[in-house]
Amino acid sequence: MEYRALTGRIIGLAIEGHRTAGPGLLESVYAECMALEAAAIHFQSPAAGPVVYKQRMVPLGFRADIVVSDAIILEIKAVRPLTSGMFSKRTR
Repeated sequence: MEYRALTGRIIGLAIEGHRTAGPGLLESVYAECMALEAAAIHFQSPAAGPVVYKQRMVPLGFRADIVVSDAIILEIKAVRPLTSGMFSKRTR
């Protein structure tokens, strides 16, 4: 599958997962929902890999929430809902 089609499918799955689960959940919950939605696509969740810095292995390495088709890294993010009064105060 070409990248444009694959990314379109991933975005659709993410929207479906968020609509079904609803707002206000932790990133880990959305990552699990996304993994359930992505069952038809080749993915790893979570996916880890090494990090090399100046020819030295960094002990912590790299961890992605989801890697799709060994090519696309997904990092799931969740934020608090914005409220209408949040930006009403002037800051100087």
